[in-house]
This record gives sequence, C-alpha cells and structure tokens, in this order.
Amino acid sequence: MTALTPTHTLMLAKKNYALDQVPADLDFNDQVLYMLVAEIANDVNSSTFREQMTCEIAGYENLPGKLGYDAKTEERMVEIKPKNTVAGTNRKLNGGGNFTDFTWKREKKYSDDKVQMCVSGFCDGKLVYIMEFDYNSPSFREKIQKDVRAKLPDGDVKGHYCRSASFTWKHWKDAETLRLVWSSPNLDKFRPCMSEPFYRFIKTDLLHENIPLTEAQIMSMLRADAKAAEKAAKKAKREVDRALKKAIKEVVKEAEKAAKKEKRDAERAAKKAAKEAEKAAKKAAKEAARALEKSKK
Repeated sequence: MTALTPTHTLMLAKKNYALDQVPADLDFNDQVLYMLVAEIANDVNSSTFREQMTCEIAGYENLPGKLGYDAKTEERMVEIKPKNTVAGTNRKLNGGGNFTDFTWKREKKYSDDKVQMCVSGFCDGKLVYIMEFDYNSPSFREKIQKDVRAKLPDGDVKGHYCRSASFTWKHWKDAETLRLVWSSPNLDKFRPCMSEPFYRFIKTDLLHENIPLTEAQIMSMLRADAKAAEKAAKKAKREVDRALKKAIKEVVKEAEKAAKKEKRDAERAAKKAAKEAEKAAKKAAKEAARALEKSKK
C-alpha cells in the first residue's frame, strides 16, 4: 500500500475538518495537526482554506493566487465567495459575499466571460453549504451593477473604485441555474449560525424538507399571539370608547334639540295666550262701554 505524502495527509486533514469528520481517536501528532488546520480554517485574514475546500468538494480546479478567477471547470471560469462565521456571534451566514474594488470594466468582463458564481458558507471553519449560479442571473447582476453605479455613476474614473459590491441569498435565490452543490448532512446543527430565512430557504426550497419549530420559535409565536391579542383588545376598547362617546354626544344633542323645541312651543303658547287674553280684555271693555251708554239712555 502506497504511503500518503505530507501533502495528501494535510489535504485529508483539511477535508476531514471542513466536513466535520475529524476522527475521535487522534494521537498526539494528529491532535497538533488538526489544531493547526483549525487555526488556518478560521483565519480572518485569508480565505485560502475556504476556497480550497470549496474547490475540493465541488470538483473545481483551484487557481491559486489573488488575481483573476478562483477556479475553473471544464467549460468556464468560477468565482468563489466563501464566508466564515463564528458560532455564538451575531454574524450569521446569509448566502452573502462581495466583490472588492469593482469597476464597470471588471463587471463587464465577468458578464462577457459568463462566469459561474460559487457561494459557500462555513461556521467555525466547518463547511455548511455550496451554491452555484450564473453571474449573469438578472437579479444578481442588477444588485452588483446598482452598487457599482452608486460609486461610479458616470462610468469608470481612474483611481476610483466601488470598494464593495455586496449581495445576499435574496439576490440569487431566483436564478434559473441555481444549484445546491453540497449541504451539511447536519444542517440543523448549524442553524444558529445562519439567518433564519436563509436556513428555511435551503431546508424547504432546496432540500424540500419540513422544518420542526424550535422551543424558542414556539415561545416567540406565543408571545406574538399574546401581543396581537393585547393589541386587538386595546383596539376594541378604543372602538367601544369612541362608540360610547358618540352615543352620549348624540343623546345630549337630541336632548338639547328637544329642550329647544319645548322652549319654542312654550313661548308660542305664551304668546298665543297673551294675545287671546288681550283680545278678551278688549271685548270686555267694549261690552262695558256699550252697557254704560245704554244705562245713560
């Protein structure tokens, strides 16, 4: 049996670490080896390990170096955007990435070369997912162009760049060529490291699996229901208060209207009675005058 070379041994250790398959029974030397691999895998200043592991699992030919594309297949060039996060932090994997120091010239080259995009995510250096889609996917390219346009509205200017043209899963989720190349068989383990909408997208839209609710989600739903019920009760109380005020206002208005009518009726009756009394008094005076004249005769 041919012995493994140091290069092959290191690559195997890297792959085991990335796939979360580190053997349990390690001797002292292997423990040191995996400690070094862990350090390399989580280096915040270098994405070399993550690009290398993405190529290894996806089957790309890696193209080392910082200039040019990261890898290639038999048909086309590949741009890899790997992201690593640390468990327990607020930085969640969201299928995102970014292009640094972008210009309109570079953007056009990516489009003309029909570059294949590859987005991968790692948590503590452990591979979580690998996605593929075309750079020319409309919603994705539109987002990149939008960021470039914001910094270079009048076209390329010497010495000026779009420092970061960024994207998330929402910008490539509708790509016709979208393909889930690989996802961790223990995806649920990495759920806390991912944004919940992105996790659900992979789980339901790409893997077509049901997602059991976590205790935290159940409690959140119950709190939301309680809050909604409280809000509805407050709204109902406000509506009752408004209806009551309106009813009281209408009753008072009707009472005032009735009182004014009674006052008008009383005034009319008083005027009528006074007029009739005056008429009767005049009649009595006339009759008295006639009687007096008659008695004189």
